[in-house]
Amino acid sequence: MEDLRVLFFLYFVQGFLMVVTALRLFGYRSDFKIVIKIGVIYGIAIWIVRGIWNYYQIPISLLTHTLVLMVIFSFLLKTIGKITWNNAIRATLINISLLLLSDFIILPPLLNFIELDMTNVFNNPWMHILIGYIENIFLLLLLFLNVVFGFKFSFNIEKEYKR
Repeated sequence: MEDLRVLFFLYFVQGFLMVVTALRLFGYRSDFKIVIKIGVIYGIAIWIVRGIWNYYQIPISLLTHTLVLMVIFSFLLKTIGKITWNNAIRATLINISLLLLSDFIILPPLLNFIELDMTNVFNNPWMHILIGYIENIFLLLLLFLNVVFGFKFSFNIEKEYKR
């Protein structure tokens, strides 16, 4: 399993950020209790899933752990967040897409610039946490757009078909 510092200082924070972003972008209230519940459960899920993948030496580069975490996050949004399945799946896809966008666009040039490889990052818990925060940059940007400018997604497919 990964270091507990990574769980507390990265995965919980990432879980909270993903929940708030998901709820606010689809016009739901980001109730503090719901954010805490989902954020903690999802943070623990990230920690356990990545621990299982490390234990069984399943390559993380295959993104199979991401698919498992997407199912878990959608389920948590639906059951605890009490949002529709459509919005839970959409929110999950948007959140994961933003994280992957950071992983593939921002992190490689940054790691190349500071001459680090992912092995060194994962071996140092504080470096792992720092790189994890950089991974969250697009989530923070979207949340900023929502809070400051009221940006949100509205998918009213049912209304469009009733016309």
